Amino acid sequence: MSSLSLPAPRGQRGLSLIFALGVTQVVGYGCLYYAFAVLAPGITASLGWSPEWTYGGFAVGLLIGGLLAPTAGRLIDRYGTRLVMTVGSALAGLSLLALAEARGPVSYIGAMVALEIVSTMVLYDAAFTALTQARGIGARRAISQLTLIGGFASTLFWPLTTALLNSFDWRDIYRIYAVLQFALCVPLHWLLLPGPIRLAPKNQQASETADISEPSYLDGDTRRHAFVLLALAFSLQGFVISAMSVHMLTMLQGLGLSAVVAVGIGAMVGPRP
Repeated sequence: MSSLSLPAPRGQRGLSLIFALGVTQVVGYGCLYYAFAVLAPGITASLGWSPEWTYGGFAVGLLIGGLLAPTAGRLIDRYGTRLVMTVGSALAGLSLLALAEARGPVSYIGAMVALEIVSTMVLYDAAFTALTQARGIGARRAISQLTLIGGFASTLFWPLTTALLNSFDWRDIYRIYAVLQFALCVPLHWLLLPGPIRLAPKNQQASETADISEPSYLDGDTRRHAFVLLALAFSLQGFVISAMSVHMLTMLQGLGLSAVVAVGIGAMVGPRP
């Protein structure tokens, strides 16, 4: 992996970047992920099929999006977070519009897959890279701050989506959320995110590699085994958290609680990744 020349932390501009990314992460997770938990029953009723199709299409999208996530990383390495996240937000808006027009299994699953693929271009992984590129050695603290802000996505968007259901159906809500991507996320990403990173010259990279000998915590097979175990642990944790986030409201309503009460309980969970 090539060495990168990263800037030092920047004062006021750094705070603006954290705030802007905090807004776009709340809107991104709220529109692209958490809203589904509220809208899923309406989608099922509108399309006239069993809930397995509704949740299955969402799961297929998550799977394919996860498999293609490394491609988003390579695009960021090549073009920078500004271009990738700006284009990603525009594509997210188009994907939400496509989902709003879904009339059957093919169009629904296709829109879900597109939505989850473009999510890899605009959510946490891309945002963390943007902070690393912009703030250099100060990125760790900035990432913690951004995670705290972004954790309010469900706290805000579950009640908001529930309130919108009083006046709109699920298709109109996804259209409204598409407008948010175009009107809010696209300009914030384009105006405030860093452009392509500056690679150090190859001769400098070689010199740095020769001069710096970093201590290794694990080596050989032990290192590979540790990586596999860590990846498995993260995958299982993500599986549980994702399942709870998507099904929590439905499970609470299955216990006899109203939608408003279920959303209120879910919103009280508060910030989380």
